[in-house]
Formats: sequence, C-alpha cells, structure tokens
Amino acid sequence: MKKSFIYIFSISVSYLIISLSTTVLNKYILTILNFQVPFLLVVMQSFFICSILLSLKYCGMCRLCINNYKMWLIPSVFLCVMIFSGSKSLQYLDISFYTLVKNSSILIVAIVEYFLFKRFINLLEIVSFLLMIAASYINFFKNELYGNIWIIVNVVSTTIYIVSLRHIILLENRNVAESVFFPNLISFFLIGIISYVNERNSYTGIPNTVIVYIIISSICALLTSFTTAMVLACLSSTTYSMLGALNKVIMGFTGFIFINEKICYYKMLSLLIGMFGILLYTFNQNVKNINFVRKK
Repeated sequence: MKKSFIYIFSISVSYLIISLSTTVLNKYILTILNFQVPFLLVVMQSFFICSILLSLKYCGMCRLCINNYKMWLIPSVFLCVMIFSGSKSLQYLDISFYTLVKNSSILIVAIVEYFLFKRFINLLEIVSFLLMIAASYINFFKNELYGNIWIIVNVVSTTIYIVSLRHIILLENRNVAESVFFPNLISFFLIGIISYVNERNSYTGIPNTVIVYIIISSICALLTSFTTAMVLACLSSTTYSMLGALNKVIMGFTGFIFINEKICYYKMLSLLIGMFGILLYTFNQNVKNINFVRKK
C-alpha cells in the first residue's frame, strides 16, 4: 500500500532527529565522559534493545519469529562491522568529518540499487552524489591514519547493511521488529566476544552518570533502528542514504556546538559543499515527482 506524504515526512524527520541524537550521545560518552570501551558500549546498547523487544513480544505488542534468524545473518554481521568501525572512527575523528565521510556510501548504494532494483539514476543525482563525496574528502588527509581506515571500513559495511536490509524488508516481506531484533541480538554476541578479548582489562566500575547516558543512547539506538527500517520500507535505499547525508551535515554543525570542536576553513567548506549537494538532490527529486504526476 502506498504511504501518504505526511507518513513519509514524519518518519523521515523522526529518523533525522533520533539518529542525530544517537551519534552525538555516543561521541559524548566516548570522548567527553572518557568511556574508553566502545565495544562494551555497543554490547550494552544491544542488550537493552533486545530486552525491550523481548518484553514487547511476551506482552503481545510485537511479532518475532526466532526461526527467521538465518535470514538476517548478512545485515546483522555488517551491522556489527558498521557499529564497531563507527565507534572506532569516533575515537580518532572529529564528529563533523566522521559524519561527512560516511556520505561516500551514497554513491555505492545508488550503484548497487541500480543493478538490484533497476532504479534509474539521472545526471543531477550523480552530480549531487559527487558533491557529497567531495565534501567528505576535503579534509581527509588532515586526520589520523587509523581514523581514516576505520571510516572506510564503516562506509563499505554501511552500504552492504542498508542494501541487504531493504532487500529483506521488501522482497521477503519481514516486519520491522525482526529487522531491529536479530541484528542487535547477533551483534550482542559477536561484539561481546570482541569486547571481552580486547577490553576485559579495562572493565572497571561504571559511574552512574555514564550509565544514565548509556541508557539514553540505547533508547535512541532502538528508535533509530525502527525508523531506519520504516524509512527503507517506503523510500529507496539511495533516498534513505541521502536523507542520512542531510543528517550528517547537521551533525557536522553539532560537533562545533556541543562537542567544542575546533572550527577551521576546511571543515566549513566541506559542510557548505555537502549542504549544496543535499539541496541539489532535493530539487532533483521534486522535479522527478512533478514530472511523474504530470504523466499520470
């Protein structure tokens, strides 16, 4: 059934706000609160999300079929890689740069979607993609090598996760709750092992302030997962990625406001170019929609 404009708009805005909050909170926990165990942070968030969904299942408020776990293995594994590499990237990179470089996944998603879902890509879309990528890499070589490596891994894993998730939601007709539960369940075990191997010597008492922020970030992560699945169910993967790119431009400015990042010429230039790319893509989508209505 075709979704109404109000529904799509409200879900899109919700995704933007919640995803922004999740990234800023994670950055704040890892840097400002000096919580130097990023794997453990992910494990705690996944545990919280799975616990909430299981509680809702037993209350009859959502449907979860445990036997469907095999179907979710690919997006689940790459979600683990995406979360882990994202956490490691945030340790080395400024939030403004981190959020912009992730826009490189837009072009990859668009190409994959073209071959998988036969979605046509016009010239204006290609130009807007290239602008976003240019904005991402203006400041690339001014960052630490480890941070650059982790963000590249994050871009690739994000692309595979988005496309595989949309493929299962649309073609396999699975519900939103499963798309949130299984990736987080599998990431709980996989990243839990990684955390124990790499961080067990750093396990110490967690201050109450940090616990409160982790609970809040877990709630935001749960809502981000839900809105992601809902957006992918009614929009193309490319449009979802571009929506994420808009979110990342906003995140870049929040890095200056909330995390006290140093403002420099390269960062401001990359943010402005990224914003122009977003506006160009939005204009192109409006033109396509108008032409589609006229043809009908």
